[in-house]
Amino acid sequence: MTTPFNLKWGILATGRISHIFTKDILMPPSTRQVTDVSHTFVAVASSSSIDKAHQFIKDFEADLKVAQYQTTGAVRPYGSYADLLADKDVEVVYVGSPHSDHYKTCLAALRAGKHILCEKAFTLNAAQTEHLCALAKEKKLFLMEAQWTRFFPSILDLQTQLNSPQMPFGRIYRTFADFSIQAPASAAHRLYDPKQGGGALLDLGVYPILWCFILFYRNPENTLTPPSVTASVVNSPLTGVDEQDTVVLKWDKLGFQSTCCTSLVGRTEEWALILYGEKGNVYIPHPLSRPSSYTVHMHGEAHVKHQIHIPGQGMHWEADAVARSISKGELENPIMPHQESIEIMKVMDKVRKIGNVSYGELEDLEK
Repeated sequence: MTTPFNLKWGILATGRISHIFTKDILMPPSTRQVTDVSHTFVAVASSSSIDKAHQFIKDFEADLKVAQYQTTGAVRPYGSYADLLADKDVEVVYVGSPHSDHYKTCLAALRAGKHILCEKAFTLNAAQTEHLCALAKEKKLFLMEAQWTRFFPSILDLQTQLNSPQMPFGRIYRTFADFSIQAPASAAHRLYDPKQGGGALLDLGVYPILWCFILFYRNPENTLTPPSVTASVVNSPLTGVDEQDTVVLKWDKLGFQSTCCTSLVGRTEEWALILYGEKGNVYIPHPLSRPSSYTVHMHGEAHVKHQIHIPGQGMHWEADAVARSISKGELENPIMPHQESIEIMKVMDKVRKIGNVSYGELEDLEK
């Protein structure tokens, strides 16, 4: 039996999303029928307190005892990102900090010679994303946006069906996608704070837009053509960030449009995505980030529900993809390549411009 390629991870930031990701990579690969790659949790860093890093490790004591590939000894805690980036055992970093911090943290990681998996939204604007992608290629380092939803096997299968010559649902006429929550209306909350890249779009609205790219950007007839963008934005009276967004993506080569909605003031209920086809419709429930099923309704027939089996939370599939790419010497992954991240950021740039939402000097490029 071939020994799986083992990838050694450093975790940058100790918040909720980093906890979810770390727990997933510590799961035995066999729980998802994976035999070619594995993961080791080497180190974790908090940007503000080594105590938070110690507590993070303590939170995973039980997981570490049963993890199959913890071969480098005790996990090391660090009180700064710079200290972790200097750790020679760390091969790749997972950036789980707020997206207002992603650009500078990824720059530091690339300059330290580390491969990167960075949470969505990749950066605050397309120019920052382009800069990171160019630098990663220059330094021959792997870089990917952590759009974890893309890597669910069931979703990849649905993408294949939609883009197949057989067109099982017939020609698609239109789609509707929504990811909205009821957030605390407080100027101090991160979703309302411009200094943390607040607003509905970058945190939540990226998912409806991502789904439209999953389903249509790769369609052979679209030939990787970005959609044209129109939008309506409601700004928060508290801080001016976008509180509600309705984005219309027009796929000119495919002859239809997608409506993408997001909001901080009203939760999505039941169907988060509806795809209307000539022969049938597809319905995907909330939340779009981690749907547990999808339902197909071919016209004149009964609804058929397809369950999506997800061991853990489902972040391990993107980690497996990172490991496979790095093992092959790839600088980007074909499922979530650089250009697609850039195009999604460009869509969100246009929406924010329409809504007059700016993050000031946080959007600047480093020289």
